[in-house]
Amino acid sequence: MDEVTRASPIESPPPTEASELPVASPDTIVFVELLDKHDGVLSRHRFTRFPITLGSAYSNDLILDGDMGAQSSWAALRIESDEHGALSVATFENDANFWAPGGLTRRWIVDPDEAIIAAGQRIRIRTNRYVPSSMAKPSSALPRAASLAWLWALPLAIATFVATIWLGDIDGTKFVTYVSSGLGVLMLLALWAGIWALVSRLTGRSTHFLIHLALGALTFVAVTAVDYVMDTAAFAFNWPVIQRYDYLLLGVIIGLAVWCHGRWVSRIGRGTALTSALVVGAAMVATQAAGFYALRGNVAAAQTMVELRPPAFRLAQSVSMDDFFSDIAALKGLAEQSKPEKPDGLDFSSYDSE
Repeated sequence: MDEVTRASPIESPPPTEASELPVASPDTIVFVELLDKHDGVLSRHRFTRFPITLGSAYSNDLILDGDMGAQSSWAALRIESDEHGALSVATFENDANFWAPGGLTRRWIVDPDEAIIAAGQRIRIRTNRYVPSSMAKPSSALPRAASLAWLWALPLAIATFVATIWLGDIDGTKFVTYVSSGLGVLMLLALWAGIWALVSRLTGRSTHFLIHLALGALTFVAVTAVDYVMDTAAFAFNWPVIQRYDYLLLGVIIGLAVWCHGRWVSRIGRGTALTSALVVGAAMVATQAAGFYALRGNVAAAQTMVELRPPAFRLAQSVSMDDFFSDIAALKGLAEQSKPEKPDGLDFSSYDSE
């Protein structure tokens, strides 16, 4: 259950009429909520007097133990109410800006569905008049839809991989091969989602395992589909360079997936997410290139197409079956004619018998 605390006013001499703090209307109560990185409520604090001060000093109404390293000069925020009852958040004159939707600012009109960030702490402000909308906003509906996306994304990933095996089946693959391949995909995606769930747990209160699983499955589908399309394009246009360097594009896809996992789901910092994406994508490309260089002496992929492709896909230098065998017969006749004749006086019968 969320922690609810009641702030006690700081004892001071009885205020005079000129210095008396304004009191909210009897039916107005302000709740200041401290959130985690996934907007989960860590604690909720109740106030009835204005202004409300938030900061690291013990003289504030609500003491924040945030990360002061990034904002060493930040001291306090002040929540005020105008004559119409609208709430605003402002920083004191000599204090640093705080983050609100739209960027850094010194004053922000309170939106009960949005959060601000000060000293590394996410803060949301609401009153007792706030009523959650029955029509959920897209931002709040996204997590629910994303948590159910694995129901179709995971079967799609398994079906995509099994389809590639079936399309390349030239020897009659046994049914057990399809089953074992599907289980292998499932284990790979579970491991991938488990790693990212651990990252999410370290950066927040939720693991979001199912969302990571869905995103990993969609990444697997994209990688498999792009690889098949690139191979088919190399066959269709007789351009093997497409196939030999397709791992560069796959590295970009993996890097983009890492950024989505880190930034959208785990909610890590923008710079950290971008750095992770660049490192993982570059590492994948470098590993593939180094392996191909060790085998061939260059970074081109040493691949031979063994999967079947429909003849109609061949758009460059297409040849019919009859023309193909006619060319083979012509080449055989030309090879027979180009054989050197036996010189007179020499017996090559022993070589012929061999």
